Amino acid sequence: MQDTLQATQVRKDFSRFVDTVIHDKPQAVKRNHDVFWSLSQMMMTEVLSGYTFSLEYEQEDDGSLVGSLLPIQDIVVYGNTLKDLLDDAAAQLVEYAQDYYAHFDKYYHAPNRKSHLPYILNVLSQQDNDGVKKLIHA
Repeated sequence: MQDTLQATQVRKDFSRFVDTVIHDKPQAVKRNHDVFWSLSQMMMTEVLSGYTFSLEYEQEDDGSLVGSLLPIQDIVVYGNTLKDLLDDAAAQLVEYAQDYYAHFDKYYHAPNRKSHLPYILNVLSQQDNDGVKKLIHA
């Protein structure tokens, strides 16, 4: 990769590196044989913008709603109204994302959960539950 910076270059002028990432463009950094990327929050939001959730739900006999989130079908949500359902969905997504991140090695290496990573990062990059709710399409 042509524009890959060496880790020693980044360490020597870390402030300039951060300024470039925040105000100009993402940066690839190489340390030994490993390469990682740094990008701003705004760029991260753009990269992850397509990783949203679809809320599928049904009304129960008692009038309450039960649903699940696609593509993460393990999360089942409940509510008496659509607003309650969305509130529960956002809260459960945040809880799952925090657990995934806290136990990253376990979740990321599980074959049925590896693909959740961009969705998890999108949830974690939101400022609050309202931001998470905007990721859910009912």
